[in-house]
Amino acid sequence: MKPCAAGYDGLLQPDPTPPEPTALEPTAPEPTLGQRLRAATHALHRDVERAGVMRLLLQGELSLPGYCLLLRNLHAVYEVMERAWSAAAPSSGLQTLVPPVLWRAAALQQDLQQLHGSDWHSGLPVAPAARAYVQRLAVLQAEQPALLVAHAYVRYLGDLNGGQMLARLVAQLLGRSLVQSSAQRLLQSSAQASAPALPVQHGQGLAFYRFECATPVATLQTRFRLALDQQAHKPLQSQALVDEACGAFERHRDLFVELEGWLLQPAAPQAAAPASS
Repeated sequence: MKPCAAGYDGLLQPDPTPPEPTALEPTAPEPTLGQRLRAATHALHRDVERAGVMRLLLQGELSLPGYCLLLRNLHAVYEVMERAWSAAAPSSGLQTLVPPVLWRAAALQQDLQQLHGSDWHSGLPVAPAARAYVQRLAVLQAEQPALLVAHAYVRYLGDLNGGQMLARLVAQLLGRSLVQSSAQRLLQSSAQASAPALPVQHGQGLAFYRFECATPVATLQTRFRLALDQQAHKPLQSQALVDEACGAFERHRDLFVELEGWLLQPAAPQAAAPASS
């Protein structure tokens, strides 16, 4: 039996009245770069949230030393990225996408100084996964700076969005550490032992999640998304940015898993030379 041709109903009978001509439906607009990035990285984003130290942080199970280790490795990444923003040509649009108010390296340094101490740069190790990430960013800065946009999307838009939720979790973590360090000082004082090197103080350690400007975070998000959509004007360039963003999420997953493995070791890993030196 021949298949039913167009114009026949479910009983395979000819339609006595031809259909009325209809106006052409408007074609759907092309997705923006931001929409493409979000669609392509959605599953990876979920994987990263469930990986390693990030899973521990979201579940409220990450220790203060573990959190400091995470911040130290993120600092290595931000330091290289923000050096690239400083060196970018004005015509690249990178400085518009990531203005200094979004930069996080200085805020991370402040948190590490308060939570770990003045030796954080040399006393906390940089994981091989973070070193590989830093190396990738350095290669992009030298050879394909336009692809740094993908890493800006992964990091800075995350800071402006989910990072604000993380701030509340970290505040709880630091609050528990404050109570613990106070109890430890009382016990050690009664035993005539030395006090902890750096007890957590109330309100410290949250600079990473604060944007020191009068502009609301929601407005900063909107500006970032608008600037992001101006970065890719050709399909091939847009696809390259999508691929690079997927790679950035995979690098974060590798880093978070590696850091969790370090925390599970009987002894803490030895500090290594700074990744950016």
